Amino acid sequence: MKLAALFCLLLGLGAFAPPVERDRSSSRRPNVLVLVADDISDRDLDHLNTPAVDWLASRGVRFRRAYGAPVCSQARRALQFGEFFSRDAGGHCGFWRARAPSMRQPNLARLFSSQGYATGFFGKWHLGSYPGASQGFPWQEVVRRHGYDTWRAGIPQNVDACVGGSPKNYWRWQRVDDDSVRTETRYVTDAIRDAFLGWTEEVRGTPWFATVSFQSPHRPFHDPPHRPLVLGGPRAKYEAMVEYLDIVIGEILATLDLRDTVVLFVADNGTPSSVPGPGQAANRVKQTTYEDGIRVPMVWAGPGIPAGRESTALFPLVDVLPTFAAALGVKVREGHVDGVSQARVLADPTQAMRARLFAGVDNATTTDHAVVTPRFKYRETQGVPSLFDLAADPFEEADLAADPAWKGVRATLAQELARFRAGL
Repeated sequence: MKLAALFCLLLGLGAFAPPVERDRSSSRRPNVLVLVADDISDRDLDHLNTPAVDWLASRGVRFRRAYGAPVCSQARRALQFGEFFSRDAGGHCGFWRARAPSMRQPNLARLFSSQGYATGFFGKWHLGSYPGASQGFPWQEVVRRHGYDTWRAGIPQNVDACVGGSPKNYWRWQRVDDDSVRTETRYVTDAIRDAFLGWTEEVRGTPWFATVSFQSPHRPFHDPPHRPLVLGGPRAKYEAMVEYLDIVIGEILATLDLRDTVVLFVADNGTPSSVPGPGQAANRVKQTTYEDGIRVPMVWAGPGIPAGRESTALFPLVDVLPTFAAALGVKVREGHVDGVSQARVLADPTQAMRARLFAGVDNATTTDHAVVTPRFKYRETQGVPSLFDLAADPFEEADLAADPAWKGVRATLAQELARFRAGL
C-alpha cells in the first residue's frame, strides 16, 4: 500500500486529490488538534503528576525519542514549517539572529486550509518578525498571514519579555485576538483554553485544525490559580505549573471524541536551566543539545492509532508537517521541508523511519550542534566534540570522543554533521 494511502486510512480519511478551492462540506474527516507545552523535557513528564497526558498516552502512542530544539523559537519553527533549526537561527526577541519564515514556505495552516479545514491558532507564536512587516502589515497579522483563519488569546513572544507593558506576567500580558490587541488580566493558560473551546463551537460541523500553544510552564514561575500555596523554590512552582497545565489539557480533552479527533501533544524544548529536576544539571538542559535540552514528550492519539503503545523511533518536530501531509494525500511542492512522514511508525510503533536527526542552537554566546542516531549522539559545542552512546549511557555521563575505540563512529558522525551544516 502506498504511504499516503496508508496514513489516509490510518486517520479515517479516504484518499483524495487536493481540491483547488476550499470545501468544508465533508463531515467524514477527523478534526486535528496540536497541543504545545513550553519547556518540558521527556524526563520531566516521568516525574510529575500528569493524569490527562497519561490518559492520552494510554489511548495512543508515546514517543520516547521525540526531539524539539534547544530553544523555543527554533522548535516552533520546526513544528509549524518543517524546517531544521539553522534554516532559522532565531526569532527570539531579537536576541538570536532571525530570519522570518517565508510566506511561500509550506506550513501546517496552509496544509489543512487547502483541504477545507477551518484553522485556528491559540496562544504563543514566538517566531519573531515576518516578511509582511516590511510591506506595512501590522505585526498582529503575522499568524493569519501565514495561513491560519484566526489567532486568539495570542501571545507574540513571551508574556515576560519582548513586548507589552510592565508588569508582564501570567495575569497581565499583551493579548491578540485577530486584529485586536489589548492588555489581558485573565490567567494565560485559562484564556487560551477558553478561546480554543469557544472557537470549536463556532466551527461545529466543519472539519477543523487547531494549534493550542501554551506559554506554561515557561517562566516567570509562580503559583497557578485555584491551587494550594506552593511551598519551595522555583522548581516546586514549575512543577505546579506543569500539573495545572495538565488539568487544563484534561478539560480540553473532555470535550473531544478521539474516534473523530487526532490529537498530538508535544513540548518545544527541555527543562529550563533555572529549574533542573531530579538527575538534571543546569548546564545540560534547555539551550543545549543534551537530551534534557532537546528530547521532549510526544503523544499521538486518535482514529486508527494503536492504543497504549510506546515507540523508540526518532521523531523530530520537523516530521510533523510531512506526516500530516501524507494523511491528507498532499505533496509538499514549494519551499524546503526537512522532515519525513512518520505514518508507518504511527500505524506500527515497532518500525522506524529515521537513521539520524539534527539539532542545535546559535546565539550570542554559544554554537551547539548535534547529530542523533538511534544509538549515538555526536555534539560540537564551540567547536569541541563530544560523543555519547545513548543506548548504554542515556544520561550522557561518559564522553567517548577521545576514546580510540570509537574513532570511526566519531569521524562518521562528524562528517554527517558537517554535510548537514553545509547544506543550510
